[in-house]
Amino acid sequence: MPVLGLKGSDKWAHNRQDSPMPTPDLIGRRFAKAQSTYGHHAQVQARVSARLAELIQEWCGRIEGAAIDIGCGTGQLTRLIHHDHQVHTWTLNDLYTPPDQLIHDLRPATVHTRVGDAQALPLGGPFDLFCAGSSLHWLTDPAAFCARIPDALSPGGVVAIATYAPGNLKEVAALTDHGLNYPAAHAWADWLAAAGLKVVASEVGEDIEQFDSPLHALKSLKATGVTATGGRSIRTPQALRRLDEQWRTHFSLPNGQVTLSWRPVWIIATKPRPQAGHEM
Repeated sequence: MPVLGLKGSDKWAHNRQDSPMPTPDLIGRRFAKAQSTYGHHAQVQARVSARLAELIQEWCGRIEGAAIDIGCGTGQLTRLIHHDHQVHTWTLNDLYTPPDQLIHDLRPATVHTRVGDAQALPLGGPFDLFCAGSSLHWLTDPAAFCARIPDALSPGGVVAIATYAPGNLKEVAALTDHGLNYPAAHAWADWLAAAGLKVVASEVGEDIEQFDSPLHALKSLKATGVTATGGRSIRTPQALRRLDEQWRTHFSLPNGQVTLSWRPVWIIATKPRPQAGHEM
């Protein structure tokens, strides 16, 4: 993913993380509302899912069996994996009911839905693939969640995660205080390794979107549900003008467009198979 030069960007190297983690109810409502517009506007998330699907193929080959997708949303990642692998049973989790079209597109696989906060639900299993695309950064305790994953995997099972690192959406975090407390990029691999999994691939990237104005950038985020964060609201024309001026001052390109920066993280891990004569 290309990294573009920004004017005055160095001072905003890290997100400001003053706002509390949003509640699962708020997250679910915002993303459910954005279902009809997510596909058109979530271009970065689509690229992130595509790279994760590539990494699964590169490191794990063709997967057969049962799979679970945590935070499946509209199914960007689910469909890619279903196309490339032989999944006969899907378990789809999110904070709202997955769309009927996604369940239809996964035929002839058997599809189970598990609606609710994955941190509070039994994961079930065993699964041959445990995947999550652009969802786990919303967890309140990601380390504890990662520790549960091995128990949901079959021996030799695969974990494939795409999430985001500090500096993600730095423009929004710096100028509005709407920002999540993203774990360090290496933390996900560390947590999975501490749980007994073998991390076989770990990547960090940067993807920078360009918009005609800050308002266009914010509308795009709203259309994907990503605005499910706390922080100061922009309630007046004066506040919007100030935001526009500051954004253009600190996060503009020579072509006059403004930026929206993403820092994706990809992790592939596997559950070791028991050695002969030993049990896991």
